[in-house]
Amino acid sequence: PPVDEQFILQARSSGYTGAIAATSLGSKEFKALGTAGNGIYLCASYRDPTTDFAGGKQFLADTKNVKGMEIGTASENAWLGVYMVRDVLKTLTSPTRASVFNALSNLTSANTYGFTMPYTSTTPYTGLGGKFPRLMSRYSYYEQLKDGKIVLLSTTPGLY
Repeated sequence: PPVDEQFILQARSSGYTGAIAATSLGSKEFKALGTAGNGIYLCASYRDPTTDFAGGKQFLADTKNVKGMEIGTASENAWLGVYMVRDVLKTLTSPTRASVFNALSNLTSANTYGFTMPYTSTTPYTGLGGKFPRLMSRYSYYEQLKDGKIVLLSTTPGLY
């Protein structure tokens, strides 16, 4: 299991009952912790698709028959990328590599289907010393595991 999952299981089996926050757990690991995961906090770049929002429902419907796929940032990012490029292609009458690149480089308030706040590619990210100017989302969603379910603590993400 991932390091976070191992740490959490060890801490709980040793009697630790305090708060624990995790960053690298996907839905599968978060739920696999069972009662040891109750109360664990999760900080994520994307809203978990199981937290009842339209984009999450669409993601789950689109991916339910994909063998071996795990719900997590990688699968959510791939799905969202396809949808966002599709949305850009709908705006172009004769798409070329250059016109698609230009359109993606000039997005303002692009629909991310509720996984993140609307995305704008025209404002470079200056945090972290400016080393990641195209950082997609500057927000984190805070969730908690309660009774085997991931619960969104706020529909408004925190800014980092």
